[in-house]
Amino acid sequence: MNFFKQLLRYNDSTPESGGALDFDALLRVSMEELLGYTEAHQETWLFGKEEQWNLDPGRGELVFSFPGRLVVAPAQIIGTYDGQTGSWVWSWANTSAPEALTSHAAQLRQLANDPGMAG
Repeated sequence: MNFFKQLLRYNDSTPESGGALDFDALLRVSMEELLGYTEAHQETWLFGKEEQWNLDPGRGELVFSFPGRLVVAPAQIIGTYDGQTGSWVWSWANTSAPEALTSHAAQLRQLANDPGMAG
């Protein structure tokens, strides 16, 4: 089961859902899945070996530069982290984030405010 389906089930304790996952289990399984995806990307298109990468906010794309080729992927900004202050800001609250790149974060915000998702 993928991370998002697990996240949606996290607070669902109905019999048909199989019960709620505890957070530690959700985190462990999610990290295992993320590591698997990362390894697959490293093996197939050399993710992590790029010469540079850039976010093109006007086009909503991440551009990875390799010798003789580019890899382009759609991008969204979920939030920003400031390593110096240790602060996180969701993109919907960050006025410098282009609105077109915050739609997925806005969907998460809406989901979090859905009374049906309350635990």
